[in-house]
Amino acid sequence: MGPQPVLNGDEEARLKHWILSKAKLGFPMHPTDVKDAMQKILKATHRTNPFKDDRPGDKWLKLYLNRNPEIVKRNTEIISKSRAAVTENAIREWFKDLRAFLESGNNLNMIENPLRVFNADETGVRTCTKSGLILGPASKKFKNL
Repeated sequence: MGPQPVLNGDEEARLKHWILSKAKLGFPMHPTDVKDAMQKILKATHRTNPFKDDRPGDKWLKLYLNRNPEIVKRNTEIISKSRAAVTENAIREWFKDLRAFLESGNNLNMIENPLRVFNADETGVRTCTKSGLILGPASKKFKNL
């Protein structure tokens, strides 16, 4: 019932994969990030849609999440709690997950190229610039948030 979704099935699946992959790597998306990305796609493709200025609203996101129950909204954690949870094992596990993710996309060359190696700590890198609700997998707790 209702109007057809703006994205086709393959596009919705790719959007879902993008959201879940970013959350799995420790960089969950804020709902406005998803709406911004959708607006860019719609403007670039000149696709007919019911949105003002090609930007989907909260209702579109709610219906998208209903069609994709693997993605849920969660509250962000306070950063001091996240820092307290960091252990050597958690860091090693994160890099193991990163390597597996890059291997799955045949992108392992990204970490083997010395020009792509950076040294940083949490003081200059914000992993979640917006507070409030973020998007991620429904099946398990977020890592590194």
